[in-house]
Amino acid sequence: MTRKYGKKRPAASAAAVAIFGSTTQSVAPVKTNTTTTSKSQSPQRDLAEITNLLENTTLLESTDEVTVLLEKTSLESRVNSLNNPLDLENIGQDSSSKDSPSLLDETTVDSTIETIVSLEETLAPIEPKIDVSIPHIPVSVSPTPLPINPRLAASLSPLLTAYEKDSGYPLATKNWDDVLAPGSSIQKIAEASYAEVFRITNPVGSSILKLLRLKVPTDPTSKKSNTAIKVETVVSEMRLMNALTEIPGFVKFKDAHIVEGKPPAAFVTAYEGHLDAGGESYFPHPNKISKHAVFLAIELGDAGHVLEKYPIKNVDQLWDIFLGVVVALARAEIEHEFEHRDLHENNICILERTPPQAAPKPNSKSPHKFGNSGLEITILDYGLSRATIYPVCSSSNPSPAPETVFYNLESDTAVFSSFEPSTIAGVQFDTYRRMRAYLFSGGASNTNANTPSKAIRDAIKQKKHSWEEYMPYSNVLWLYFLMEYLTEVAPKGGRGKPGRQAWVRETEELRWLLDPDWVPGNGASDGKGEHEGEGEEEELGLGCAGDVLQYAFDMGWVCEEDLGDADTSRLSLREDSYVGLEKKKKHPSPLK
Repeated sequence: MTRKYGKKRPAASAAAVAIFGSTTQSVAPVKTNTTTTSKSQSPQRDLAEITNLLENTTLLESTDEVTVLLEKTSLESRVNSLNNPLDLENIGQDSSSKDSPSLLDETTVDSTIETIVSLEETLAPIEPKIDVSIPHIPVSVSPTPLPINPRLAASLSPLLTAYEKDSGYPLATKNWDDVLAPGSSIQKIAEASYAEVFRITNPVGSSILKLLRLKVPTDPTSKKSNTAIKVETVVSEMRLMNALTEIPGFVKFKDAHIVEGKPPAAFVTAYEGHLDAGGESYFPHPNKISKHAVFLAIELGDAGHVLEKYPIKNVDQLWDIFLGVVVALARAEIEHEFEHRDLHENNICILERTPPQAAPKPNSKSPHKFGNSGLEITILDYGLSRATIYPVCSSSNPSPAPETVFYNLESDTAVFSSFEPSTIAGVQFDTYRRMRAYLFSGGASNTNANTPSKAIRDAIKQKKHSWEEYMPYSNVLWLYFLMEYLTEVAPKGGRGKPGRQAWVRETEELRWLLDPDWVPGNGASDGKGEHEGEGEEEELGLGCAGDVLQYAFDMGWVCEEDLGDADTSRLSLREDSYVGLEKKKKHPSPLK
């Protein structure tokens, strides 16, 4: 049977569903060590003892720390009781006044967990294990939010409503002094279309602060500012950050705040330092900003350096960057029907980690490629993205319906007008036009022509399609861009080390499959398997990031260990594997 490809496939591939349908994995390879343990002689009784212990444990919240209060009997006395077979039947009953504390014992979560672990070891392993987890949804511990001018609150309503819907608590207002903790240093590191990006560092660690000035009626100067953004425009990106934060490979969303007033001196120093270091700025000097200015400050995890500024040293890094993005996108397609729609080299970050201590490969010619460089890959900036999100439940809405969040690219058609032929930037600009042609042609075309066909122009004018629609093929278009970019910046190699030539050779077939200029005939057959599936339209190409992941798995570039404890039973080599594909292909010429 010959593998059939589909650039018109409306949903993510079964391959990605098989991997990400029900479990949570890290983008980085996960090495799992399994050990055999003996079962407890009386698992039911042991389970009952642990259950009783946990039922008498109360978790309290505090702004300083989370404490555990053990009622009636201390944890230590319970452990002693369990260690004494004669006392097992007295578990849960009142202890003598001699053994019972007069006051509630208090201990930290960490020490309690250590004691419970010690208790489990004393009793021997119990199956099934009991996992005590603390909910991920953060609890707002900020002081009472600053009051907002009613007129300002009305203009911020879309942002305030969306934030509380997705987070479960209100969007806080803060002073500038609250944004920068004492002892913090600040460095301006980048600019986006409507945001300045800063790195905040303190003894605890570092974070990224994305600062967006909002167009609001209480700040008349914001209406004329080219660097201020409409409130409605920023809502979708903030909601996407919140929704995608738990997916490995996507930027960590810590929190967001409304901040009023002129930025303080620390931001002035950072702004001027950026210019002194040779940087340019499209944004006005902080001293020229109105005292009535209103900002949305978004705090993100520090994901390192953008791909454009990261010097790639070897082929292992090329593989980890590309495959890390593929795995993250494939998962986001499944969990949120996600399309990035703007995945160029400045929207991918690279962070160096310690290379994994992998066991020696039994075969030096192993095809495995993922996880050998120690790089951590992060996708960011969802300004043009589209996803389905799931608001948190509330007392007023216990079963909220899923919502589609997207940016309407037709509201700013300048993105379709840029040209830089024969450059990697030209490939980027072509990709915007290809997405548009694919959407408004109903998947029949992916042309990069500056002037679309009459049919596409009519569809755009008549609004026959919307950017709200889910078309995961856009992720394939951006993976093609990423492949071309990595090929252009690939190191030369030499002295026995593989370099650009090895990368081009090993990715040749995938580059052909990703190439949007390769347009197969409509349902044309290559003559193979003519009697299989007669009457069905043959689909060619890669339809989503999940398909690209399937290809990588079939090639052996990604293995089961890389995907943690995911179900990979449907990813094994099979008759319809991508490997050994029968094709009549036109090879793309390697970049010079």
